[in-house]
Amino acid sequence: MHPNSKNLVAPGKLVSIIDLLTEERYTNWKLLNDVRNSGYKSPFYEENKRFLSAACFSSAQDDLTIDRSDKNHLFHTEYISFDIDIGANPYLLTDSEGIKEHLIDRIPHIAYIGKSISNIGLWGLIPILDKNAHYDHYEAMKMLFKAHDVEIDKTSDISRLRFLAYDPDGYINHDAKVFTETIHLEKTVNNTIDEYERTATDSFFIAACRWVEAKYEIKFQKGCIHNYLLYLYSTLRGCHVSRDAALNWIYNNLIEESQVTTNCLDEPKWIK
Repeated sequence: MHPNSKNLVAPGKLVSIIDLLTEERYTNWKLLNDVRNSGYKSPFYEENKRFLSAACFSSAQDDLTIDRSDKNHLFHTEYISFDIDIGANPYLLTDSEGIKEHLIDRIPHIAYIGKSISNIGLWGLIPILDKNAHYDHYEAMKMLFKAHDVEIDKTSDISRLRFLAYDPDGYINHDAKVFTETIHLEKTVNNTIDEYERTATDSFFIAACRWVEAKYEIKFQKGCIHNYLLYLYSTLRGCHVSRDAALNWIYNNLIEESQVTTNCLDEPKWIK
């Protein structure tokens, strides 16, 4: 458990995840209430939240060092944490409890979900199949949530820190389904430009389809086919799927190339 967001001021210690989630004694209530009452993202909030107790939920860190980082990772807990912030999900302001129930009903992988230190956002834990594929599981998890119209934080570090705020209404599922999906990002260098090639499973593309249907309230059916393809292709390219991979999946699973009669699958102008 780490009392500071960047460096340890005292050696860390191992604490069971269930204790951290269910015992109030790990929460500094006075400071937490002061932070919450100061207003979300206020100067006081930003300056003082780092003094709250916190924990790494994916990683046991080497307590002989003073740095919290992936390089000091000892072993993986086989859980990944996710964060749902108000910035990307403004509807949390009016119905965070409804969003929580929505996700619990639809994602059987959720082992925990509860309020974050802001008392507005949500965070949670999902068990993963392969602890050596942490980052690939995280990329797939982002698409899983996106398919249910929720954006999770992009931070995927194994050593990621969670500030502790005991939530008496937090949801715990001891029988959460292990998350098996992965999406692999391979970094390549072309001259001085960093480019990413995504190797995606069928489930990724299906999740992208569900995302398009939910976001644009559209179905792949006569009269809407080309609009659907336009939104789907733009979504895939925005997720760094290569043009060839996107078109191959579309042509193999949705429509024959000869049946596309508009420029809906032209490269978006914002793709460089």
